[in-house]
Amino acid sequence: MERLNGIKFRSRIILGLQTFLKRVGFAILVLGGGAAHAEWQRVHEFEDELTWVVRFQDAERGWAGPALLPPYLYRTTNGGFDWTPIEEFPGNGYVAEIEFWGSKRIAVATLNSVTTSSDSGVTWSAIALPGGGYATEIAYADSNLIFAIGTDDQLLPPTRKQIHRSLDGGQTWTRVFYEIDHEGWSINDVAYSASGTVIVGSAPWEVLRSTNQGINWQSIGDEDPNLFPILEVNALVSPSSGVFIAAGAVDTLPGLLGFPIIARSSDDGQTWNIVWQNPTAYDSMIYDLSFADSLNGWAVGRNGTFLRTTDGGETWTWSVFDSIRFGFVQASYLSTSMGFVFDPGGGGGSLWRWDTTTAVVEDDHDRSEITGTQISVFPNPFNAEATFRIELARPSQVQVKIYDLCGRIVAGMSEQYRSEGIHSLKLGLVPLATGMYIYRVTADKYPVGQGKILHLK
Repeated sequence: MERLNGIKFRSRIILGLQTFLKRVGFAILVLGGGAAHAEWQRVHEFEDELTWVVRFQDAERGWAGPALLPPYLYRTTNGGFDWTPIEEFPGNGYVAEIEFWGSKRIAVATLNSVTTSSDSGVTWSAIALPGGGYATEIAYADSNLIFAIGTDDQLLPPTRKQIHRSLDGGQTWTRVFYEIDHEGWSINDVAYSASGTVIVGSAPWEVLRSTNQGINWQSIGDEDPNLFPILEVNALVSPSSGVFIAAGAVDTLPGLLGFPIIARSSDDGQTWNIVWQNPTAYDSMIYDLSFADSLNGWAVGRNGTFLRTTDGGETWTWSVFDSIRFGFVQASYLSTSMGFVFDPGGGGGSLWRWDTTTAVVEDDHDRSEITGTQISVFPNPFNAEATFRIELARPSQVQVKIYDLCGRIVAGMSEQYRSEGIHSLKLGLVPLATGMYIYRVTADKYPVGQGKILHLK
């Protein structure tokens, strides 16, 4: 068997099916060289053209900041398939970053403020940063200690760097670093190690380091020959105590954004070694780093750049996804078997999900993640109407949604209560154009099955 976008197809029809899917617009995530990349599925296409931030707490819960106008924040509770606006979110503009601590604490960087929640987003508190300006990145050190970095410039290009710190979970903030630099210099990311060291990366050629929770800062940019070539430190992460990974781009040719590079420190950011770079991959700078644990991590960037490490960032394996519009600006690597990446190109951007654990479709049957629940669809291919045969392991509120291959909802059935046992649900789909679609079934809002259906008029 071969797998495309989380759906299995028989090997003897794979080539013809790939051709058909491309004709009807199906997004196959493809590696450089033409090989389909296993386990990836585009689960949602955002409509807002300004979507830039998408972060996940776990396999089902995620948050997105897709707009300059209210509502500024959206939430998903079903793995990125559906998104709901948070009308009560008090943030005052452009969402630059979203971070989490544990299962309930959320911090959102917006214009002039950091907005926090300690109850999984039920209630929010927006606190303005002293000195004005806006936060571009935030990082939790623990449930109370949070760092916010950015600039006090309201317009680009920025010229002033600043770092704020909160000791009470975001309720009050103090500016602990302020510096006026050359026009166009920026402060890009912040990471906190379990050892107590804070590292802030900026552009160009600078890393700021603090060993006393942000009270004092030391610049270790130009002095370190292994950091000096890096034009922009776009991403920072600390996968384990005392270890930091910095990634970005090297500026080499006028008019190009530079080639991707990754540096690593194993002594709390005092010294750095370049562990990976590709001088031939121009305009492929790295935008984000995410680790599932101390060993397994992803690095993602422009033009489909994707790297993976399994040894704590000492070595990296490079891939390129050909079917990406702009590049990956963010990654949420949640476990060694699942994660998300976000490409903002084209319209509002595409959310891709990598999952090796969820049950997948073979022919027209799907056995869900919930033991004892089975789903089948007939006829398949269908004309005008399809019947969903659902065997429930327990009484549930059942809902069916039909998506096109860009992740848009095109049909469905509202929630209906069904008792334990076998049920046949008929869904009229006459308005749909000929083509392939994805169905998704939930029971009590929990995803219990998904698969492919083919409509032929």
